[in-house]
Amino acid sequence: MRKFFFILLLGVAAFIGVAAETLCGTVLWVVDGDTVLLRRGNTLTTVRLWGIDAPEKKQAGGKEATNFLLKLIGRKRVKIITEENGRYGRVIGKIYYQGKFINLEMVKAGHAWWLEKYSPGAVEFKQAETAARKLKLGLWKNPQAIRPEFFRHPERQITFMH
Repeated sequence: MRKFFFILLLGVAAFIGVAAETLCGTVLWVVDGDTVLLRRGNTLTTVRLWGIDAPEKKQAGGKEATNFLLKLIGRKRVKIITEENGRYGRVIGKIYYQGKFINLEMVKAGHAWWLEKYSPGAVEFKQAETAARKLKLGLWKNPQAIRPEFFRHPERQITFMH
């Protein structure tokens, strides 16, 4: 019976997420424009950038977003403030390098959308996306740019545009 409650407790803790924690390590690999692999000693952690969604690798703008993030933090020592555990066992976090908020830098450069649903009240993200759109930076050069969720699931786009 104890084992059952212990396993249940672990499951609930994993479902609820993690308390904000600071991780420091080296970005070993940039998976795509919103996901990196962080090395801390002998530990590898997949980190999804909080508040943004970058184009998929095979989507228009995907390679550019990945390369931009690689230039920003590839093989560099970063600080991550964790926000939660996401689906697929990834940590969701805010990444900082030399005082720059990397998640926001991705939106400013036009290489990611702001995910208002998951980061409500992040006004600086809204302003950055609006400015990038106006200046036609990154993915905004393409008038047919679609969010990654619609690239993966085209049937969802019927009720939602940009």
